[in-house]
Amino acid sequence: MGNAQEVFGGILEEATLELIDGYGVSVTLTGHSQAESMEIDSSSLVSIIGFSGNQIRGSVCLRIPEALALATHPQKSPAPTGPELRDWVGELCNQLVGRTKNRLLRYGHNVGMGTPVVAVSETGLSLAAACATRVAVFLCGETTCTVSCDVRTDGSIDLVELPQEEGEETGQEGDCFLF
Repeated sequence: MGNAQEVFGGILEEATLELIDGYGVSVTLTGHSQAESMEIDSSSLVSIIGFSGNQIRGSVCLRIPEALALATHPQKSPAPTGPELRDWVGELCNQLVGRTKNRLLRYGHNVGMGTPVVAVSETGLSLAAACATRVAVFLCGETTCTVSCDVRTDGSIDLVELPQEEGEETGQEGDCFLF
């Protein structure tokens, strides 16, 4: 795996830890896998978002058990319905890629994001992970979730954090950037 993929994966993992922790669920990165496919059981939801920019493009896939989606959902009572939970998992993936996008600005790269797509299966499904260059496994409370990324570059990119002026901020979560 090249430097850009390693750096991007690290940024994504840091963003995942902060995102899930921000919703009050303890989370720990437990390791990585290089699975040929990702098995999705009937109690999990999957959201995928593509991104692209100069010299870098790819996708992020969040697999989250229904119990974790419920634990992080802002609506506690009544419990969210199936469609609301699917929308929420899409929103979590959107927030995750948004956090990653914000951090990439520190490396001088701006990427655009697609709209999240959410997959659910009554009987389970298998997603080919041949395109995933990195799969991170997280322990979230009493369950696990996975975040995989497929990062493609033109070969000339080297992600190096740019020096910042003292007090200069790239941006914080929730900031709006207008170009």
